[in-house]
Amino acid sequence: MKATHLCFCTVAIVCTLLGQAESQHAVMSIDLGTEWLKIAIVKPGVPMEIALNKESRRKTPLILSIKDEERLFSDAAVLLGVKHPRFAFAYMLDLLGKTMDNPAVELFQQRFPHYKLVAHERRNTVLFEHPSGVKFSPEELIGMILGKAKEYAEDFAEQKIKDAVITVPVYFNQAERRALLHAAEIAGLQVMQLLNDNTAVALHYGVFRRKDFNATASNIMFYDMGAGSTVATIASYSIVKTKEAGYVETVPQVSILGVGFDRTLGGLEMQLRLKDHLAKVFNAHKKTASDVTSSPRSMAKLFKEAGKLMTVLSANTQFVAQVESLIDDEDFKAPVTRAEFEELCHDLFDRVGAPVEQALHSAQMTMDEISQVILVGGGTRVPRVQEELRKAIGRQELGKSVNADEASALGAVYQAAAHSKTFRVKKFIIRDGCLYPIQVEFQRERDSTHDAVEEQKKTKRTLFNHMNPFPQKKVLTFNKHFKDFGFNVNYGDLSFLTPAQFGFFGTTNISEIGLSGVDASLEKHLSDTSSFKGVKAHFKMGDSGLLVLDSVEAVYEKPPSPDLESTLSIKEPTQPGYLSEIGKKFTNLFSGSLPDTETSEESSQTDAKESEADEPESEQKSEEEATKNEEKVQKDEKVVPPTTVKPENVTNDANKTAEEKEEAAEPQVVKEVLEANENILDLVAVTAEEFKDSVELLALYMKKDKDRAANEHAKNALESFLIQYQSDLGEESFQAVSEEEEREKIREVLSEVGDWLYEDGSDTTADVYNAKLKELKSLTGALSARETEFTQRPLALKALKDVMNFSEVFLNGSRNLPEEMQIYTDVEINMLDKVINETKDWIKVMDAKQRKLSPTVRPVLLIQDIADKFTALDREVKYLLNKAKYAKPKKPKAAKNESVIEEKIETSENKTTEFPAADEEEKTDTEEQPDILQVAPPDGEADDAVETQELPPIEEKEEELTEAEEELDTLDSGDDKSTKTEHHGHDPDDEL
Repeated sequence: MKATHLCFCTVAIVCTLLGQAESQHAVMSIDLGTEWLKIAIVKPGVPMEIALNKESRRKTPLILSIKDEERLFSDAAVLLGVKHPRFAFAYMLDLLGKTMDNPAVELFQQRFPHYKLVAHERRNTVLFEHPSGVKFSPEELIGMILGKAKEYAEDFAEQKIKDAVITVPVYFNQAERRALLHAAEIAGLQVMQLLNDNTAVALHYGVFRRKDFNATASNIMFYDMGAGSTVATIASYSIVKTKEAGYVETVPQVSILGVGFDRTLGGLEMQLRLKDHLAKVFNAHKKTASDVTSSPRSMAKLFKEAGKLMTVLSANTQFVAQVESLIDDEDFKAPVTRAEFEELCHDLFDRVGAPVEQALHSAQMTMDEISQVILVGGGTRVPRVQEELRKAIGRQELGKSVNADEASALGAVYQAAAHSKTFRVKKFIIRDGCLYPIQVEFQRERDSTHDAVEEQKKTKRTLFNHMNPFPQKKVLTFNKHFKDFGFNVNYGDLSFLTPAQFGFFGTTNISEIGLSGVDASLEKHLSDTSSFKGVKAHFKMGDSGLLVLDSVEAVYEKPPSPDLESTLSIKEPTQPGYLSEIGKKFTNLFSGSLPDTETSEESSQTDAKESEADEPESEQKSEEEATKNEEKVQKDEKVVPPTTVKPENVTNDANKTAEEKEEAAEPQVVKEVLEANENILDLVAVTAEEFKDSVELLALYMKKDKDRAANEHAKNALESFLIQYQSDLGEESFQAVSEEEEREKIREVLSEVGDWLYEDGSDTTADVYNAKLKELKSLTGALSARETEFTQRPLALKALKDVMNFSEVFLNGSRNLPEEMQIYTDVEINMLDKVINETKDWIKVMDAKQRKLSPTVRPVLLIQDIADKFTALDREVKYLLNKAKYAKPKKPKAAKNESVIEEKIETSENKTTEFPAADEEEKTDTEEQPDILQVAPPDGEADDAVETQELPPIEEKEEELTEAEEELDTLDSGDDKSTKTEHHGHDPDDEL
């Protein structure tokens, strides 16, 4: 009965754990840079790890090549891009969300003249025209790269992944962010959040230093110079109190206070200048009449060498650049010094301090308030960059405490784990800053007495100012619009941008909103004496920094019914009672509470009504303000002395009744949702048909890639078999088990298939290759089996004889045990003796038969038969050994009192010292769990529910030991019949 109960408990626990494992899934992050791509994953048991690509590298070049309908990624694409630059696409991140007239497109064409860029007929966005005539949008190309990143992450995690956090440059506007989301959607990724890359770095820095923060803000500047751009960020770390699910907790928070950037300052521009310098040096040598700048392939070789040169010059003062067969079979070799490199980029180095000044101005801070400046990005490894940065900040010390390449990816994957329901992470609040202000522009309604000029006058109201924190919600109320109307959402004051930055920005118009149903709603509600309170537009800026219009509604107030008003007027005095006033005074006095917030809100609403009705109200629902209010209330509640309970109790019932009556007398608020039609202005939206075509194009290329990979795998398997078997036919073991005629026949078939493979079958399908391989294995199967039996049979026989000799020694020792130490029955000993003798006889007979046969025929003594005999003998011996492990030696009879004392001592010792390893192992497992990342229980199950299903390992082992003791007691009873039934009725392994 105990065994049955334990079995059911074990099955239930295993099923529960399997259910949890099925519900757990990995998440990933993608750090999308200008030149490189970094991928990080989190899965159960693997907290925050960088995923390796096919070449086992921790970062992947952001490049894609397409040639002969074959896609190549990573290093293979780089190599093809050097040979055929027009077939490889790189550095296209800056083209997301751009129209053809944007200066960024012109700069890209100047940097990479070998690309052919055309405009989309309907959207006027950029398209890459492939030499084959196919046109690709930047969203489609980046979508292909994101799909490959997803494949890398799934291979590394060994499971499917669909949720991801993608980093995005902080200077991306609304159009660029929507374009990146479109690319991720094409790739089949579910984007949990678009996280600014500078915020991801700040989060990664703070996650592992949460114990270093306190209520006093600590300001740190992160200076990130990558391949394409430079960003300076001021992040403030502090400890704040939050209230969630009724509990107040203290958690760390990072707030982005200031940002400065330069979109064109980075390692790419330095590398391009080095490339042009090398081209001038080569042309000056005049080794050939051809101009090296006219050859895209030659310039691609110089560009690659310039990248290597820039890396080496960061650690050395000089290096020799050399390229074999640059053009017209002429080699190139030229020394370059660090001084020459710095002279080429002197104007770039002069711009290093500008982002720092812009970030300080944005945060309204000085360098004295910054505690540390930390370097991020590969461009900061250039010595001259560090030198100019020291001058800009007025300090000599630069922090290098974060991984310059992987910090952004690791911070983003931590945020992905925080969004996931599978993992439980320690909370770390992020208060990002809205870089570009956003405002609403609408037209005031005027009477007919005003002229046409005044009717066209527009009003602007700011939704988000520069560096306002997000995520948060805003509400705009339109008080004097009684007909269907519309408004525009635009960017606000962008004067903080430089002329170059403003040129790359694009249009300042975001969208146009048209509202309908206002007339019908007014006719419906104003007929029943309701008062119109305006049209409320609810805006939300989410975690991804995208502005969304959640809803628009018309708000009305209905007065209370006349019957209710008359009832309240009879029962309720016009002036509050004397005792009620005293109770309120005492309550406010001792509780220290401030005036009611509803009063201030009502007064602000009254002021708004008295002011211009065309000016909408802006209500900011900020999590930060809510947190402050909650902390204030909690603080006030803490300082209430115990004596305040008495006056509060005196007027408690009276105040409660008055509040209920006031609530009953309040007018009823009625809301009706209006229809809002949004027209995107900054970037023409993609139609459903265009999106479907992009998804189908990506699916087509993925299918071709899979078919090509399957073909290559099948072809390699067939080729490997041909080469290996042709070599094996010359081995002595194969010659010993085959005739020359048989071997010659196989050689002819192998040679025939080999000729077909390298000629007609060089480009066929995987099914054909697999069919050929199957035919060859069928032809050579008998020979291969004989060779395996011939070489492995002696080893198998030796192992069987060794275990048989050990069994005989064990059997003789068991028989010679003294009677008081004997733990085995005669049936068990006789059973082992029987198995040993049967194995001896079987070996003798089968070995004699096998010796009479020729090695070229099918053997009768097979390895599998030997393995079966080995297993049977090994099972019998293990059963007896396990019985000896748990057996109790027989004790001489003692007095009753002594027996009881010994039993008590033995029981106590067993309970306290029998299983010390279990506790130590459990403690070690607990300590090895990550402090910041844990696997959460599946949805719908509470934490305590999961804990109650866990079975303590010590108790489980004690229960199993008790069952083993019961079985041994039965065996020791001397009842041979019952013992024989229990031992031979089922497999001995099942008993254990």
